[in-house]
Amino acid sequence: MLKIVKETGISFSGALAGVVLNYVLLIIITRFLAPQDYGTFVLAQAIINVSLIFVLFGTPKALDRFIPFYNAAGEQGKTKTLIYGILKIVLLLCMVVGLGLFTISRFLSHFLFKNPNLIPILKVMVLSVPMLAIVQVVSYIFIGYKEVRYRVYIQQLTLPLLKIILGIAVFALGYSLLGWTWIYIFSLAGASSLALWFFRKHISSTLSQVAKKSISFSEIVSYSWPLSINSIILIFLGQIDFLFLGYFRTSSEVGVYSIYIYLVAILGLVLSSFAQIYKPVISESISRGRIQDVREIYRRVSKWIFIINAFGLLFFLLFGEHFVKILFTKTYLISPAALSIISVGIFLNSSFGPEGMTLEAFGNTKLSMLNSLVMLGTNVGLDYFLIPHYGIIGAAIATATSVTVGGLAGLIEIYILYRLQPYNIQYLRYIIVVLVTGVIAHTVTFSIVNLGIVTLFALISILTVIYIIGVHFSRSLDNTDYQVLSLIRARIANIMGIKCVKKSSL
Repeated sequence: MLKIVKETGISFSGALAGVVLNYVLLIIITRFLAPQDYGTFVLAQAIINVSLIFVLFGTPKALDRFIPFYNAAGEQGKTKTLIYGILKIVLLLCMVVGLGLFTISRFLSHFLFKNPNLIPILKVMVLSVPMLAIVQVVSYIFIGYKEVRYRVYIQQLTLPLLKIILGIAVFALGYSLLGWTWIYIFSLAGASSLALWFFRKHISSTLSQVAKKSISFSEIVSYSWPLSINSIILIFLGQIDFLFLGYFRTSSEVGVYSIYIYLVAILGLVLSSFAQIYKPVISESISRGRIQDVREIYRRVSKWIFIINAFGLLFFLLFGEHFVKILFTKTYLISPAALSIISVGIFLNSSFGPEGMTLEAFGNTKLSMLNSLVMLGTNVGLDYFLIPHYGIIGAAIATATSVTVGGLAGLIEIYILYRLQPYNIQYLRYIIVVLVTGVIAHTVTFSIVNLGIVTLFALISILTVIYIIGVHFSRSLDNTDYQVLSLIRARIANIMGIKCVKKSSL
């Protein structure tokens, strides 16, 4: 539990900083790029992300499971074989996929999406394929070593900072969409270079002293092929709304919908931050037969995710429309209801806890793949029927429904197979705290006609205080939770150079 708290704290803090930086970046972009231009870039980005399917094939998921397995058994030679084998395969596929994508870029732009402005953007974006692949693979190598911080340094801090600094410069010089696309490439080049430097310094230097040892590729393939398909499905699932909007509607709606997805991503941030270190930790517990430890970790992590994300849901339901209008201008405030719908869907998915990672840690990758197929089928079907008529609202309903159905399926499966489920009577307290906080906040904001940025952040601060007081006095947290909070406070104090009189430990 201590390792999960430590690495999740690093992951969440870094990811939160990354979200803030990306919000800053979006504020800049939305003031220099019209929705149709930004939508063209998002569409090109979606195409690139889908092409990564044929580069990665789910290999990162094998890394974060087999690296801790091999290392726990003292088989560093097998770890070396696994890492370098995957790196070679991925880099070879990058060249093949990049060349193929460059060749069909005109067909995609003219005939599929009917957007001629997409051609030069897509041709430049092809350069991002190997850089994105390197960042992904190296990040998962570090996660396999239970060192989440390096993913934070690379993806949540370095990459958005480079985009902001270089983006301001290129926009100040009068460049628009094409200039921003090149800045995106240069930023990725910097982030991937840093990833390779970290890999060489912390992983490669250690593995150079270890002799390679043969591994059971059949075991890895048996574990990985469902996850490969699963990763393909999830990548496609993350881009399907943009592709359908680009095909049936306009690039402006693609750009606006992308802003909403970025905003709501903070709700998924909590679950993903826990999940990154959760899987390697419970994988070790499972390998040692400590199922009760798995049960306790799953329940506690699920509770923390629920409490934190319930507050986030309140924020988007009460202030989401004002937030978009103030930070991203009224141009991007086409359908605030879509923002609320997506928020509810992401919250419901996260309320089931890290059920997907639990299935993967137990080796049930085929079930995980099946759940993703159900999500994809639900999303594609609803997108096809709803987007042509309802646009962004239809895309939001499709996404919210699919992620809820997929998460619920995983929850039911781990209960049937392992008798794991996160809920107890205490959840009634959490729900009451959320409802009371929401009623108070709505009553306060109902009489306010115009919300400025100062008033908005003042209300958010008040909402935060009310929610924390409610959580405390409702006894939603037990002694272990408070011990964890004390540990976190002690670590923060140490980082800030404050001498602590007393430290709690688990």
